[in-house]
Amino acid sequence: ERLRGKKFTRKLNNLSENEKCIRRGEIYFYSYYRTKNYIANDNVKLLELSIREFRKAVDIDPSPRAITNLAVAKMAYGFLDSREANIKDMIRDVVGMLEGIISAYPMYIMAYVNLGILHMRVRNYNDALAVFVTTLKLIKDNNGYIDPWCLHNRDLDLFNKLLRRPLNLNLLLLCKGEETKAMDNIGKLYQAAIHFFISIIEEDNGHVYKVLEALLAATNLCPESGLFAMNSAKRLYLFDCKEESLSMYQKAIDLYPLHIDLRIEYATLLCAYQMKEKAMNEIKSAAKIARTVPSLKGYIPALNTLAENYSASYYSYNMCREKMLNGSTKLLYDYLRKDPKNLKIISRIVGIWCELGRTDKMFKIVEDYISNYFNKETIDSANFSQI
Repeated sequence: ERLRGKKFTRKLNNLSENEKCIRRGEIYFYSYYRTKNYIANDNVKLLELSIREFRKAVDIDPSPRAITNLAVAKMAYGFLDSREANIKDMIRDVVGMLEGIISAYPMYIMAYVNLGILHMRVRNYNDALAVFVTTLKLIKDNNGYIDPWCLHNRDLDLFNKLLRRPLNLNLLLLCKGEETKAMDNIGKLYQAAIHFFISIIEEDNGHVYKVLEALLAATNLCPESGLFAMNSAKRLYLFDCKEESLSMYQKAIDLYPLHIDLRIEYATLLCAYQMKEKAMNEIKSAAKIARTVPSLKGYIPALNTLAENYSASYYSYNMCREKMLNGSTKLLYDYLRKDPKNLKIISRIVGIWCELGRTDKMFKIVEDYISNYFNKETIDSANFSQI
């Protein structure tokens, strides 16, 4: 508003008309997300202008970047519309554009990435998973091109959390001339993000072991990501991987030092593993942070109560362990309802019931499995004999 009436120019004289349209489209697109919290609904026009410029670029030269940018902008604009029929039209249009790029330019990774993201957002999980698996193979085999300047999916909050900041940092690195390092980092970022997307899909499918596998892959590719470390830690403790879960929680806390809920989870896990002194120290550290940071002071009463409970149960039975195992069982049964034939999940549940002394429940779940699937289908006899 303050700049209205003033004239500004950007030196685009040496660029082709196609590239000028792409640059203008980028400016409009990113300006929309920079201003949407300040100009209310009026700035939607910026997205419309962005689409117009990308469409001009495609008309001049239907390059994979121009078409993908247009697809991303149309996707962002389309999801603003709450009318189901319009969203379906947008999905059909964008899927057609991206599949067309993949057909004509099978090495252009960004078309695959955005096609997978679109399928995931509308819960076409089978299609999304197939696209993401293909994308990872292309990147791993070094058979594809990751376009660092392709338009970002700024309307997807998850994309912003995972990629926006590290991607921009590496684009700056690329501008400084460190191309090899920057492109290697960007490649790892996209691989890690895709693994995280896969973990979301497998979570919905109930394939908990595949969730853990995908999260660990993402964490290994981007060890500086607190989000990946935190989610990996939660799954590791579910399967009682003591050392790995404790190490991953500590890594996540180092990356998210002000995340009090995360610190409470870690302290509870320490207590469950009979490391109550460390648990008390962690609670004290969290309380110190809560007293120091004004926005976190609401945690102080809960932390004081937690410290009192841990102190009171120091020499009694392990309440935290029992609580953790019961919570794990509930989660595992949720996964089992989605994937009822998974012997690994059954084996883990049986182990928990055994540790809790609930032989009735232990035999019940085995009997249910035998009555439902034994002699009806081929099962993994090796895994079943372990149960």
